[in-house]
Amino acid sequence: MAKITQKTVSSIIQIALFNAPPDKILKAGGFVNVFTGEVQKEVYVGIYKERIAYVVGWDHPLTVGEATEIIDLEDMILCPGFIDGHTHVDAGMMLQEFLRYAIPGGATAVVTETAAIASVLGKRGILAFLRDAMQQPIPIYATAPAEIPPYPGFETCHAFDVDDFAKILAHERTLGMGEIYWKALLDRDRPLIKKVALTLKAGKVVEGHAAGARGDRLVSYAAAGVGSCHESITPEEVLEKRRLGMDVMIRCGYIRDDLKAIAPVLKEASPDGIMLVSDGYSPRMLVQDGYLNHIARLAVQRGIAPAAAVKMLSLNVARHFRLDRRGGIAPGWLADMIAVRNLKDFEVTFVMSEGRTIWEKGRFQEEPKRGTYSKIFRHGIRIPEAHEIDFYLWSKKDPAEVRVIEVKTETVTDLETYTLSLSDDGNIQADPARDISKICVIYREAASYPEAVGFIKGFGLREGAVASSLTWDCNNIVVLGPNECDMAAAVNRVRELGGGAVFSLGEEVVVEVPLPLAGIVSEKPLTELACEINEFEQTLKEMGCPWPRPFLVLQTLTFTGLPFYRLTDKGLLDIRAKKLIPILVP
Repeated sequence: MAKITQKTVSSIIQIALFNAPPDKILKAGGFVNVFTGEVQKEVYVGIYKERIAYVVGWDHPLTVGEATEIIDLEDMILCPGFIDGHTHVDAGMMLQEFLRYAIPGGATAVVTETAAIASVLGKRGILAFLRDAMQQPIPIYATAPAEIPPYPGFETCHAFDVDDFAKILAHERTLGMGEIYWKALLDRDRPLIKKVALTLKAGKVVEGHAAGARGDRLVSYAAAGVGSCHESITPEEVLEKRRLGMDVMIRCGYIRDDLKAIAPVLKEASPDGIMLVSDGYSPRMLVQDGYLNHIARLAVQRGIAPAAAVKMLSLNVARHFRLDRRGGIAPGWLADMIAVRNLKDFEVTFVMSEGRTIWEKGRFQEEPKRGTYSKIFRHGIRIPEAHEIDFYLWSKKDPAEVRVIEVKTETVTDLETYTLSLSDDGNIQADPARDISKICVIYREAASYPEAVGFIKGFGLREGAVASSLTWDCNNIVVLGPNECDMAAAVNRVRELGGGAVFSLGEEVVVEVPLPLAGIVSEKPLTELACEINEFEQTLKEMGCPWPRPFLVLQTLTFTGLPFYRLTDKGLLDIRAKKLIPILVP
């Protein structure tokens, strides 16, 4: 964005007085005024450089110069450009590919977490991502990751200390501190508190992850300076946070659709301080459904007034992140606008960012740019070759009594105790008849294989094995299955690919999703990536997996950001108790 000079101010005054022509004039059938909730009809919008000079009716006389570009949008409705206030575009797909669908889906700015790339490549990875982001046709903002890893004593990832955090926080495209888990903050983790203090001192926002925090714990969380949360799943939680002055982000995306349950209360409530966010869209959703325009469509279908839905996707997001003069259509504001056919379907026909036409009539005027992806992105997986014996777990008792992680939902786990038989050499066997598989988590730069082999129930594999290097939050390799030979084959293929998700059967690879960039990002066009993930998931379902989205379940099995039981590269972790517990029951 260009800096405002005295000349800029002087010129825009002359244009707004119609004493001088603007650079561009948009003619539209109307626009959504997010300041009043009105949909004003038949407007001209005059633009000087990256800012709006005036908004007037069709009956107002215009001053037009020889160089003035007139863009006739006919009966289209202008909306302030949509901003995704919470997403994760540092993993899965290339930023270029994401933007090829996000921009026609109404996005004129995006705020992304960067924990995934930080866990793999640390500070260097985030800086490389931001260099890529700054070349794109719309602004991509970031938050500096709060906890890498969430539990340093119990899981391993790339180092990211307070000094690294401070470096990323100071970047011009960093808007604040990324989502921070409430329990660690309330336990007064010293490095975490230092990061919060640095963020607040810099005048930037602290983003929250308050799943399960209510009452005094939520009050304490807010008192520490946390300004938002995207984990509300009920109207009561939304109201509690708003009463404390916290901004509320309501998810409607790939991970969860909380808008469905919360929409009824939004029909009556003031939309101030409430945002609609994606928390990430899958490749298939982006290709088939759209993006933020899809969220707007769902909001209106669920009874939210169109102008309120637009405000929750634009002005409220900009205000939360202190993005000055962004998120509304008014004189002096940044010319970030989209045109839609109507305020029901939100089909986007035109996208403008900071006064530049980015996308119009199905074509890019400014193409998203491919990142450079330096050598550091090409060596994300550095582990030795795996062998069957690496996944053995020995016992002297037959049958052995073991603790087993039970998958209850796509993100929730529990812990139960089962007895399992031993092989002749004392290796505890999986039991596919009872849906009990072996599971192992491997630090992506490990010099040897961990002894932390465990058991999991509920993933449903009858045979074969599945492995993935894309996992929340540490992006270490998780592998599971009832057969150790297949587990080794799956891990070795992930190693050969430089990252990805693999299903092997009879020691042969059946289906895979290569993620060779840092072990977490595909190089494929989004349509191809969507097909690869679909084929991968269909194969796992055919092999017995009961979950609608096996690719997602694989990513959450190691996630320590929720208070359940997880296997990490260090062992079986009871997150509530904050301690490792033995797999074998004495």
